[in-house]
Amino acid sequence: KCPVQSFDPSFADSCRGYLREEMAETEPSFLIILGLDAARYMLRTDAPMADLMKKVFHINHIPSFVTPSLEEYAADPSLRIPIWENFLFIRDFLSSGKDTL
Repeated sequence: KCPVQSFDPSFADSCRGYLREEMAETEPSFLIILGLDAARYMLRTDAPMADLMKKVFHINHIPSFVTPSLEEYAADPSLRIPIWENFLFIRDFLSSGKDTL
């Protein structure tokens, strides 16, 4: 919702209020965070992408998932299988109706 060509934490800080408002208004059932920089910012971590995929995080009590961005995939097509497995994990979580897997 707050796109930029490259991740900028100061821009993300200014966008945070907007995102909180939108989450409160729309009450999404889940979030997918695209890209390592955005995930590290939103989750306040410096973990590598491999440690963030196939896990459930909660942002404002909303189940949230991390996956590489299209740019990251384009730069490294070997991510195809891990991304597919990550989306299978997300599908299984959403169909389970549980808060954690």
